[in-house]
Amino acid sequence: MAANDKPETELPQYAHRTGRLTLTHSDTQPETALKSRPGPTTWWADGTTSFVLHFRGGPIHGETMAEETDIAIQAVDSLRAGEEMSAGRLHNALRDARRLRTRLEALEAELILYAREEGPNGRPRLSFREIAEATQTHHTTVAERVDRMRAGAHAPWRNWLVQNTDRATLYGGTEERPAKVPTLREQIADAPGGAFLAEAIPMDPGGYVITVTDYKPEPESLLRIDLPGWDYFRSASAGHRLIEHGFQVLPAAHYEPDRAAGWKPGLDGLTFSAPVYRLPAWDDTTKES
Repeated sequence: MAANDKPETELPQYAHRTGRLTLTHSDTQPETALKSRPGPTTWWADGTTSFVLHFRGGPIHGETMAEETDIAIQAVDSLRAGEEMSAGRLHNALRDARRLRTRLEALEAELILYAREEGPNGRPRLSFREIAEATQTHHTTVAERVDRMRAGAHAPWRNWLVQNTDRATLYGGTEERPAKVPTLREQIADAPGGAFLAEAIPMDPGGYVITVTDYKPEPESLLRIDLPGWDYFRSASAGHRLIEHGFQVLPAAHYEPDRAAGWKPGLDGLTFSAPVYRLPAWDDTTKES
C-alpha cells in the first residue's frame, strides 16, 4: 500500500486505544510481561517496551519534559513503521521536538559550565579536552564557548533550567525573556475556533468521565469520554485522550503552578478542569474506528 493511501493516525498503531505509552497496552496486561529486571524497563508480549521515568522537578521541569519526550518517541516509532500521521499529530510532534531540543541545548550549556567549576578537589570537574570529547567539538571551541557564557551569553532557555536555584545568579544571571508562549488568558482569548472547558469527573461506582463543553453562548456538549478503568485521575493521559478526539489542552496551562499537565484540581481533589481548543484540520474521518 502506498504511503499516501494509509489512514492517518493520532498515535502509533499499537497505542491508539490507550492514548500513550504506559504500563497498560491495548492487548497486554501487566502480568503478561515477557521479562523485566529490577529497574525501569519492562518488555511486553505485544512487542512494546515500557520505561518508567523518575523525577522530582514537578510539572514545569519533569513532567513537561517527559511528555515532550513521549511525543517524540511516538513520532520515531510512526516514522520507522511508515504510518501516516494526521496533521494535528504531526504539528504536535514538530512542536515538542523543537521544545525538547531547546531544553537540551540549555542543559548541555549548563553542564559545560558546571564541568568547568571547581569540584570537591578544588579543580575543574572536567578539562576542556574531556568536554570536547563528550560534545564532539574542538577543545578551543569549548574554551571560547565557556568564556562567552561566563560573560552572560547564555542559552535561550537557561532561565527555565536554573530558575529558583542557586545557579540562577551565576555568570551574570539570566535575563528575563518574554514567555515563549502567550499567557493562558491570551491563549483562551485567541484560541483558533474558540476555547472550551474540559472537565474530568469521577463516575459511580468507579472510573472517570471527561467532557468538553462550549459555554458560549449556551452550554453545548462537544465530547464525552468514559474511562471506567481509571481508579484515579491521570492528568497526562487525560491530555492524550483529548488529542485522540481532536482537542488539546492550551499550552500555557501547562506552566500554571497550580496545574498538572494543564489540569486544575477542584476543591474536592477529585474533579479536574482544563482549558482546551480544537486541533486544526480535525474532522471525524481522522478518528480510529
